[in-house]
Amino acid sequence: MTEKMRVLVVDDSKVVRKAFSRILGEEYDLVEAENGEDAWDILNQDEEICAVFTDLNMPHLDGQGLVTRIRTSEDKEIKALPVILVTAAGDDTGTTKAALTAGATDYVLKPFDSVFLKSKAQAYVKPRDKALSETKLAMLDPLTRLANKTYFHERGQQEVSAANRHKAEMALVLISIDNYMQLAEQTDNKLLRGIVRKVGTYISSEVRLEDTVARVDKDRFALLLMDTGLRGSIELAGRLKERVRQKTIRHKEKTFKITISVGISALPPEVNRTFDILMMEADRHLREAVSKGGDSIVPSKSGDEQNRKEKIGGGVVSFLDDAMAVLAKRDEKLSPEQAREVIRYLLPILDYCDGILKLGFDDQIKSLKTKYKS
Repeated sequence: MTEKMRVLVVDDSKVVRKAFSRILGEEYDLVEAENGEDAWDILNQDEEICAVFTDLNMPHLDGQGLVTRIRTSEDKEIKALPVILVTAAGDDTGTTKAALTAGATDYVLKPFDSVFLKSKAQAYVKPRDKALSETKLAMLDPLTRLANKTYFHERGQQEVSAANRHKAEMALVLISIDNYMQLAEQTDNKLLRGIVRKVGTYISSEVRLEDTVARVDKDRFALLLMDTGLRGSIELAGRLKERVRQKTIRHKEKTFKITISVGISALPPEVNRTFDILMMEADRHLREAVSKGGDSIVPSKSGDEQNRKEKIGGGVVSFLDDAMAVLAKRDEKLSPEQAREVIRYLLPILDYCDGILKLGFDDQIKSLKTKYKS
């Protein structure tokens, strides 16, 4: 049996959606949305949608607005989807013309004739073109269509290097879906994938074109925010956290509230940095946010920046090389306070490496953190 092609029906009227189901349900796999905003989320989550039938007048985002988003999408597959307007004979003809000008493929009038509606579906619902270049596929996460971990690290090295040269602000943000493993146990794989796609959609819709968004692990996303300081990255993280919290996921008889944790590493332009250091700091802050119970944001602290300016042996400690240079001089020694500053700087790196290499230093690192916490 041939798998049905999937069609998205967008209308705030339950009666109209039922009419679509009665007329097209046997031949097509219908997905329903009550407004343009919900439809836009679905389009960014479900790569099997082959065509869209949308009402013109709806709350939150109307048909014309949905058409505009589709036709200006950066995703070439979404941009190319057939979009058929569903409009009543008494609707404003100017609005219909504007939607057609914005890129709607065609329109049908309500109440519609079943034969006429079927003919429109047969004319426009075709298998989705998935012809993507091998180069693009190598850069994309297949589930979310965001950048993947490999691309993010390559891009991150380039952007951090450029920020250093131009003394520009920059922020690296790590986001994880709270209680992901519990969600995996309580839901089926299809729903879990949908949750990940939805969170990815929320994130990508909040950032600018010059920023980079990637999925870097099964439950983790990463952002590179250009020319953005600590305040701007915290504001963005706050908007994302609230947007995710407002959504309720329903599956059979269960409901799920999704929350995220956020770790931010943002350094001022006068402080030199590497991509790896930014990643380690953001990862440390993310793990701190998770340890607080989730649904929280942990940004860079002023101490993170100030510690790099502390003087040891007359030199500014930007990285460990400066401390090592002091130790190499036989006639200079670190004071107890200076030694404590070196340990505070080393702890995040030791903690990060221990997590990767599984060296078993958890207890020792916790003890050092307690003793030398700033």
